[in-house]
Amino acid sequence: MTYEITLKDTPTFNELTIDRALTRHNATFGLAPPVELAAVLHDGAGVVRGGVQGEVEWGWLYVDLLWVDQTWRGRGYGRQLMHAIEQKAYQMGCERGWLATTSFQSLPFYYRYGYRLVGKVEDRPPGYNYYFLQRAITPGTSPAIEVTDDPDPETITAVRHGLAAYNRGRGVRSDGRRAAAFLLDRQDGVHGGIIAATYWGWLDIQAAWVNETLRGHGYGARLLATVEATAARRGCRHAFVDVSSFQNLDFFIAQGYATFATLPQRPPGHQTHFMRKPLESVAGR
Repeated sequence: MTYEITLKDTPTFNELTIDRALTRHNATFGLAPPVELAAVLHDGAGVVRGGVQGEVEWGWLYVDLLWVDQTWRGRGYGRQLMHAIEQKAYQMGCERGWLATTSFQSLPFYYRYGYRLVGKVEDRPPGYNYYFLQRAITPGTSPAIEVTDDPDPETITAVRHGLAAYNRGRGVRSDGRRAAAFLLDRQDGVHGGIIAATYWGWLDIQAAWVNETLRGHGYGARLLATVEATAARRGCRHAFVDVSSFQNLDFFIAQGYATFATLPQRPPGHQTHFMRKPLESVAGR
């Protein structure tokens, strides 16, 4: 059988194949797929004025988005949103949460709320630092804001647009672009792939998988080299990935990635490693 590496810079159906393969792999360790959670603030006219979005996975809550409209800040809505999503996650068995933020975003707010530093990378985006934070989640009062595990996509898009506008107001543009590579046979069957994105001068690797029957033949390294070279050509100087110790940690170590921070017991019995690699050496690929 002949296989080829194909690069895509827009979402494709092949990405769903990779996600499903990883879900099946994780299930062999007794791990359920992630559950998305979201809570949104509306004004009297139904306009979105804030929201929080994240997911529950491996016994942890990950907070991906938090935004409150400028005119609604200072009234405690950010704390209410965080409390709501944390309490929902606690009910689902999560006792810890983590998130990432930058030095121009909500770092002081998260510190006041009780999150503490796990690790950081500098110059992401250029001129700023990127912080990884965690905290324990404990039972509290019933939240005043409803949390759903089936959020409306349009509502979440409104929250994302609000956060993007906030970033632009501080001189940081949203420059995210897809960078995904797939291992295909002549019938376009998917046998592996790496899903990633480039933004703020970094390559962010989100998923990586190769069919078990093809491992050990260098396909993973070729897939990774493809997206790394693409990121380097786009001006990225570093790559980032988070990997649990039960996954392909050794593979990324062999490809030059180094751990700069960890989350313990994610999932239980394992560690999640935050890893980085400089891309200067791959710029000419």
